[in-house]
Amino acid sequence: MSLVKADIETSHFNSIYEIPENKGGKKSRFLKAGNLIVNSTGIGIFILSPDLSEVLYEKSYSHSLRNEIHDVQVTPDGLFLIFNNTVNDPLTSYKYSAIQKFDPVSEKLIFDYPNGPDRTAGPQKSCHQDEF
Repeated sequence: MSLVKADIETSHFNSIYEIPENKGGKKSRFLKAGNLIVNSTGIGIFILSPDLSEVLYEKSYSHSLRNEIHDVQVTPDGLFLIFNNTVNDPLTSYKYSAIQKFDPVSEKLIFDYPNGPDRTAGPQKSCHQDEF
């Protein structure tokens, strides 16, 4: 048996939340309150049934192996609030971290607040979903 050396850890799961009541739960089964949202730094975002028996939603990070998505939460309006800690990734436009809102139904980025040289703290500051 040989082991493969990897430059990054792709299986790092870094958040799990119970989805609260939200507007998206009326439109989409996977956004229903009580489901669990989980994210992996290098694999993607998953929504699981409350009993963990079914994957209801999956969003892979296929465009880059250097995505470092953290702390994905469902907002009251049914969007994903994401801390994207992708830094100096040659495969994306990000050179700094960003706070983002993503619509999982339309698969569109709704809001993007990137950090940059002119924003010394920006997304690096602690934030809570009720601020967005």
